[in-house]
Amino acid sequence: MKRRTALKGLAALSATTLLPAFAKTTQIYDVIVIGAGLSGLISAYHLERSGYKVLVLEARNRVGGRILTLNNLPWQPEAGGQQIGMGYGYMRTLAAQFDLPLGSLGDFARNTRYLIGGQQITPGEWPQHPLNKLDKHEKDILPSRLYFHYLRNSPALAYPSDWTLGKHADLDRSMEQHLRELGASDMAIHLMNANLNANNLAQLSAADASYRLALAMTGGRQSHRIEGGNSLLTDRLAANIKSDIHLCKPVSRISDKDKVTIHCADGSRFVSGKCIVTVPFSVLREMEIDGAISPPKRHAIRQTNYTQISQVHFSVQPGIDKSDPIFSNIWSDSAFGRVFTSANTSGQVQSMLCWINGDAAIRLDKLEPQDAIRLVQQSIESGFPELKGKIVAEHFQSWGNETYSRGAYAHFGPGQVQSFVPIMANAEGNLHFAGEHTEFDYPGMESALVSGMRAVSEIKELSKSDRFAQ
Repeated sequence: MKRRTALKGLAALSATTLLPAFAKTTQIYDVIVIGAGLSGLISAYHLERSGYKVLVLEARNRVGGRILTLNNLPWQPEAGGQQIGMGYGYMRTLAAQFDLPLGSLGDFARNTRYLIGGQQITPGEWPQHPLNKLDKHEKDILPSRLYFHYLRNSPALAYPSDWTLGKHADLDRSMEQHLRELGASDMAIHLMNANLNANNLAQLSAADASYRLALAMTGGRQSHRIEGGNSLLTDRLAANIKSDIHLCKPVSRISDKDKVTIHCADGSRFVSGKCIVTVPFSVLREMEIDGAISPPKRHAIRQTNYTQISQVHFSVQPGIDKSDPIFSNIWSDSAFGRVFTSANTSGQVQSMLCWINGDAAIRLDKLEPQDAIRLVQQSIESGFPELKGKIVAEHFQSWGNETYSRGAYAHFGPGQVQSFVPIMANAEGNLHFAGEHTEFDYPGMESALVSGMRAVSEIKELSKSDRFAQ
């Protein structure tokens, strides 16, 4: 099946049409790449240019993985990878190579309103508000700033890579325990858990939290996105790969004996000398893996945590300009988490992005999508009645319920930094691993990109050694 058929003719082919062709033939490749996200595509791109016969297998009906621009909405928001930071050197180089200009993230509101315990509270009211049950030394700290207040007062890492050093092993414990020892009150713990970029403080290693702060401090403040959406980058990358890219091909089994045999859910099989696995461990753990995977690696595959994130994208009734109080962000301890409000180039308020993290997202994901949307909208309108009739839900995104993601990105729990991080990228037999969960010297999408190039280098070095041995 040619790549053009896989990418452009998919809608015209039924699953029953595809099955016989794949079932009769076992196709052989030098390298099979599992996953057509950023790490998988960049792996295939560089392998192909080094003369390898490559196959990319993607379970979804699109390339991009957790990069997803909602092109069906007029303002083309990002549901996945949000921003390209100043430290994203490889991403920026790739965008320039493909003639994809970078632009602003958008005109987002700068002020924030709070909804705590169901009541609207302004930043000025918070220190003396009756619902402010923080301890005396915390009362002047806004809810949205508590986490970083404490994080900045905890032991700092000289470099992000220091988080696995033995001298920082005492940080590889519950972030909740760590914060309480720093003086955080029960109210502070509650507020920090409300919008934590992890599932909850009890399941987050303080070493992980310290690492992410150190990484953020090295990346610069200004960020951009691809003009027209970040999905253009992965689309353009896929278009520049001549090798086969098969969509709608979920992998059910990986068998690593003398060769690697990939079994897909539709009964098709593919064989290669090497395989680069780029899917999240949250998805990989649902596949059968036969081969010499070490017990520590299998444990990491089974247990690595993934942050649950759900979003509701709202459009805003036309005719509201930026002078309206509606043009503000919202931070809450309720079901809708945070709201980021943006305006278009004409200064008209056009959208609200509701961002729900961790335990709140897990609770939301137990509902049917329409019920989750209804709960979020009712929660917003109950706290801010002035929004009733002015917002319309346009898209619901659950990365936790997304079959081929099972979460937005990896984070590590107590004890996992010391035991998991050093082995996440280790090759096992003929299997090599890439993805944001395997690369820790770079942030976000940049880490996915770098991990793919690292896996390619591993394979090329092994090929060189084989030639020398002959």
